[in-house]
Amino acid sequence: MLNSNLMDTLKKDKIDVGIVYAGNPCQIAILHVLGIPFIYYDVDGFTDETVIASGTPWNLDSYSTRRVPSNSRPNFASRLLNGYYLLRESLTQNSHPFISRIISKRYKNLDDPIATQFSEDYEIKKKFKHFPDVNKIKQSAEFYFVNTDLLLEDGTAFPTNVIPVGGLHIDHTKPLFAPWNTTIAAAEEGMIIVSLGTQADSSKMTAAQAKAIYNALCKLTKYRIYWRIGPNMNLPEIDLEKVPKHINMTTFIPQNDLLAHRRCKLFITNGGMSSVMEAIAHGVPMVGIPLYGVNYANLLKVQNKGLGLIVEKEHLNEGTLYSAINEVLTNKRFQTSAKDASKEFQNREESPFEKALHLIEHVGRHRGAKFFKPSKQHFSNAWIQRNNLDFWLICAAFSVITLIFLRSVIGLLWRTLGSNGPAPGSAGIEIRGKSIPGKKETKKTK
Repeated sequence: MLNSNLMDTLKKDKIDVGIVYAGNPCQIAILHVLGIPFIYYDVDGFTDETVIASGTPWNLDSYSTRRVPSNSRPNFASRLLNGYYLLRESLTQNSHPFISRIISKRYKNLDDPIATQFSEDYEIKKKFKHFPDVNKIKQSAEFYFVNTDLLLEDGTAFPTNVIPVGGLHIDHTKPLFAPWNTTIAAAEEGMIIVSLGTQADSSKMTAAQAKAIYNALCKLTKYRIYWRIGPNMNLPEIDLEKVPKHINMTTFIPQNDLLAHRRCKLFITNGGMSSVMEAIAHGVPMVGIPLYGVNYANLLKVQNKGLGLIVEKEHLNEGTLYSAINEVLTNKRFQTSAKDASKEFQNREESPFEKALHLIEHVGRHRGAKFFKPSKQHFSNAWIQRNNLDFWLICAAFSVITLIFLRSVIGLLWRTLGSNGPAPGSAGIEIRGKSIPGKKETKKTK
């Protein structure tokens, strides 16, 4: 690719700003070579990689995008694991390549080979004597667009150049036509949507998993159920010709339009952040089955905001799934929380799209966003300053010095008082019935 005319073509296009999706180090390197300011877009949510690259202060009470064994509020063990994963990502991005290759498969198999390819290119060597690591380039983004929302993030202090744009992709709702509208109207209790993500092919799930979902859905006869099973109309050990009439299996659903329908009662999802944001925008509670990647962390945020429940893949069976579905459908607190979140999301003066568009235009006009970015001096000592370690170390040192000083003063007073002995004129001190004689007075003789 580097030997093709791609670079020359991009130069001629006079691009003002680039938008790079997370997990694309090659695009980051190309933009650096061309000197194009760029915006880093994390579509998976607020992942550990973006937390470290953007210099966001660590919030160990939030959820690492690595799986943390907890389905409730973070406890001490989960805080330790969150800290471990963030520390490992920090070392991956900021330490020597040798260490990064050892602790990170992503760096070993993707980041490092890309950086090596660019650093060894003959034409690029003319411009860059030492081509930087792609993670260092990532840390120079003008903005970090994050596919999440403040409604989900607990106590995270976002830097000025980290912009939550969850729901950016949501289009205007379009009317539903036949057969969608007619089948929904015929349902007694409403509609349930089942979609386990565009990257997951339901035909590849195990027979036990497919039967667990299928059998649980078969019990919900009062609802119209739309189940998107992926590109292949096939489920292991399930005869699609005998599917109950209230279940529609399909390779495609107008998901956003269905979620926006007033009769949509539940969304069963794998926890992809784009789907989660659609459900939040339209006030639909969720039952989540996390399958891979950041799904688990996303769904933990959903669950702890009262917007739904999680059924772990390892514990997925007909009973656990049906119990979670029934709980969300019958417990009004889930519906109430979902509607409240939707009102907050919908009633903002500026939509995620408008916010993102304004900032993209800002970078294009000004060739950067220098007033939004942390200073280079701040960034050079990022880990220490962002976690206030310098302040806490000084406080700890002051406390230790104060304790040592007080101990010395008390010890000196104790020794001084002890050396003076009993008060003059005292005949003795009685302890536990025993008399301790006092000092006898002696006369001086000349």
